[in-house]
Amino acid sequence: MRKLLVGIIAGLIAVMTVISSTQPASAGGSWLSPVQHSIEAGDAVTFIGYVGRGQLGWVEDGPFYAFLRSDPETVSAQLTDDSPWPFIHDLDVPLGRLEITDRGSLGYLSLRIAVSFEVPPDLSPGTYPIVYCNQPCTNGIGDLIGADLFIGEEWQGCHEWAFDDPAIVDLPPDAELCGPGGSGTAAEVLAGIVTQSPGGTVSENRPVETTVTTAPTTSTTSAPVTTTLVPEPSSIAPATTAPVDPEVAAPASAASAASWWPLVFGGAITFGAAIVGLALYQRRGTQVPG
Repeated sequence: MRKLLVGIIAGLIAVMTVISSTQPASAGGSWLSPVQHSIEAGDAVTFIGYVGRGQLGWVEDGPFYAFLRSDPETVSAQLTDDSPWPFIHDLDVPLGRLEITDRGSLGYLSLRIAVSFEVPPDLSPGTYPIVYCNQPCTNGIGDLIGADLFIGEEWQGCHEWAFDDPAIVDLPPDAELCGPGGSGTAAEVLAGIVTQSPGGTVSENRPVETTVTTAPTTSTTSAPVTTTLVPEPSSIAPATTAPVDPEVAAPASAASAASWWPLVFGGAITFGAAIVGLALYQRRGTQVPG
């Protein structure tokens, strides 16, 4: 039972290894993409791509050469379901040898493929396939399909590159790079905001955005405050008493006496009336009726 379990696990690992080595960033095959997003006739351009193992050949089947299909309509009209692939037509324009770099890794980033060339100066605006083949034309490499050259039209797509590719610095800042798990712009990749594992899985390290709401502040205008500085007690001069003039003080004394003598007089009258009343009351109480 234990041996059976070990065999099953080993088989699963082998299957996953084969799947990971043949699965590109986009299912169906790998494509070369241009470093320059806006290309005109006569421009010098570079196309880059990454491939993994597929149904085609490998490095040992090279060298491989790229060709521009300058008359795609004529060539397509001559192709049939029985036509071999890859296929190079006599009208196809040679562009140069594919530069292949073995990265020593599995998956769709196993090999870096690049080709640089000058666009023919007489090429009219349109879309032109870039095809490739070995010499003689018997095989391709990995899962590489080819590329499309856009003349007079902005290239729009996602670069399925390794995020440490040296050509990323030459991409427009908003150019998109992608892989399993996500994508990011060239600026984000260069800044380390979007990263990629050795196997090609993309992860994002974007900072968490927080929104802070603050209440509006009410501006109030207060009256100016005047501060009076009080000197220390030791610095205050002692109070002085002015001499009193007898002639000035006398009227004040008279006025003061005039203000209280009625109270004294009224009190004396009241006191006297009370004594008289008490005496009469006592006298009435001692009289004997006759």
